[in-house]
Amino acid sequence: MRNMVDGLWLSATWVERLRIELGLAGIHQVWDERPAWYVWLVGDPGAYGLELLHAEQDDGLIHGLFGIKYYPSPGNGLWEAFSDEERNLVVGVRFDRSVTPTFEAREDIPPHLFQVGALEITTNPTREWCCFGLSALSSCSWMDADGALLRNPPGWALSYALAERLLGLHAYASKHTPVLAAFSQEPGLEVMAREDGQSLTRPCGSNQAYNLNVLFGPEPGRAPLSKEVWQELLPSASEKSQTWEREFSCRHYHPWEVTAEKQPVLSSQWWHLAEVGYTSELATSCGCEHC
Repeated sequence: MRNMVDGLWLSATWVERLRIELGLAGIHQVWDERPAWYVWLVGDPGAYGLELLHAEQDDGLIHGLFGIKYYPSPGNGLWEAFSDEERNLVVGVRFDRSVTPTFEAREDIPPHLFQVGALEITTNPTREWCCFGLSALSSCSWMDADGALLRNPPGWALSYALAERLLGLHAYASKHTPVLAAFSQEPGLEVMAREDGQSLTRPCGSNQAYNLNVLFGPEPGRAPLSKEVWQELLPSASEKSQTWEREFSCRHYHPWEVTAEKQPVLSSQWWHLAEVGYTSELATSCGCEHC
């Protein structure tokens, strides 16, 4: 799983036109025991973090669970949406000018900070197909013991912005387009601090929990795995959830097929990039522009 995701990001560093189309300003791999990457988007002074939390192989399938983080910059409108603790870290000695933690400070930062969503990737050993599952709250709300708002970054919007680029890279590298997609939403949660220093999670009707699953495969109109396996990959639906599901019969993007609840759901780039044949313009065999 690490090699797969690393290869996707690497393809963007090699092919300038691909990087420009996806709006990727920079990508940096974190060389640590736990695979992670920092990503910067064009026009966004903040930075994203993608970290592999768990990977396993079960029944011939390869699963990877990734956490999505967002590190705000004092220069963007999301700065005030993060907690005092998070903002103090960004402007302190544990972060550098790239708006990401220094390598030495990564283990000192509590893992729940800056978290905005999760991405699960499932594939088979030959990568004939690949399913991406994105989960996030519309607002990552934290309250103090008195009910005052501490934090409320837009988790879904931030998580989707990063996932959209990664899925575009997969479409480009695999030459596969979406064959199935499902989107669901249901009342979400909020985190409230307790006076004893612990926290509790409680339902929040004004918040929404979104889940998007996109299956990429080689043959439009024919899902490369059984319907039963596809259903197993989807999050369990509660009685309050609203679910949208589509099956795509061709390799072309149709706007009327991919709208759901006015949320960003599918990107036209996932079809377009599966068809292009961009090549690297770098002159050196190692991929370095300055050798």
